[in-house]
Amino acid sequence: RARPSGSGRYMEYAFAAAHPAQYVHWLPPEERTEATSRSLLLLYEALDIVYTQNMQASVLMSPDGPHSIVNFIPKADRQLVASELKRWQHAYLRG
Repeated sequence: RARPSGSGRYMEYAFAAAHPAQYVHWLPPEERTEATSRSLLLLYEALDIVYTQNMQASVLMSPDGPHSIVNFIPKADRQLVASELKRWQHAYLRG
């Protein structure tokens, strides 16, 4: 079910049950690309920053918005990661 970004869905919390790698595994193997691997690595690095700074309660695993995990990604890669995360979450919600 589609909702506006940052609407507080459980899957968007940085400490949610849906780990970034779980989203990726919902993608069919033929849809996984180099961008998928790069984005996953960048999200791990961003999550490390979030957890190190104890900010997990205020950061969302959302592709956009003021509390998005993507804000912790280097600017040059933000569009890529946001696009990939959105794609993964759509695959996750499709089941």
